[in-house]
Parts: sequence; structure tokens; C-alpha cells
Amino acid sequence: MIGRKWTFEVGGKTKDELLLKLSENKISFNAYGILLFMSEHFLTNKKPKNVTVVALRVDELGFEAGAIYSDIIDAAISRGLQLCSLELAVSLRLHHLKQQDGNQITVASRAVFDDVNYPNGFYLRANCEELWLRGYRASDDWVWEADSLFAFVEPRA
Repeated sequence: MIGRKWTFEVGGKTKDELLLKLSENKISFNAYGILLFMSEHFLTNKKPKNVTVVALRVDELGFEAGAIYSDIIDAAISRGLQLCSLELAVSLRLHHLKQQDGNQITVASRAVFDDVNYPNGFYLRANCEELWLRGYRASDDWVWEADSLFAFVEPRA
């Protein structure tokens, strides 16, 4: 499996502590990112744990012409990968501070809102030397490009 991999700690911090860390590292939000972060669905774990996250392109999951989100998730799960929590997305942003300009990583997670007008999840972006934790919204039939990067949890062996 071709990929990008990071191991880091998730948990052990409150939302306020995470927000302070994001601010200290000059991480920017868009409106959807703020909505997700401030949501009652954004939960933190009191106990820290180490996780390994792997980022794969859609074509690395077997979709040369791109794919819809549910097919991407199914392909990743069939390879033993797991979805990420919203908290993990924030921890990944704080860990991955040297992201290349123009690069975008969508953090694969379950949608926390039933309303299609609300964001589906987070993605990490670097743009003009500015780091972002952005929320995104995509319909069920949106076709993600073959070179789109998605982050998943790699279970412990």
C-alpha cells in the first residue's frame, strides 16, 4: 500500500486546550471548520493514546477515475483501515505542521449532522504558507478526483 503515515498522540486535551494549540500554531479555520469544532458532536477523549494515520489517494484505493465517498470508505475499510474522529482531525493538523503548499488531506470520518446543509468533516490544507483546518460539505454523489488524499486510522497490529 502506497501512502503517507504519521504516528502521534490523540486525546488528553479539552476543546479549549486544542483551540489554544491551534491558535499558537496559527492554524486558520473556515466557517464550516468552526461549526464542526464548536458542535456538541465534537468530543474529546480524556485519556491520550497513540494512533497511526495513513493518507491514501483515491487511485491508491483502486479508483483510477475517482469515486464517491461511500466507495472510498468501503475500499479503505476492506483494507482494514478505520474512520477518524473529529478530534483526531485536529490532532493530525497539529502534528502535520509542515504540509506542502497546495496540498489537501480530507480526514475520513462519519458525518455528524443529518442535515445536508452542514459540513461532513474536516480537511487539512496548506495555502500560501498558511495552514488550515477546514470543514467541507459534499453530496453523496460527489465524485472525488483520483489524486484526492484521504486520511484513515491504521489499526494497531
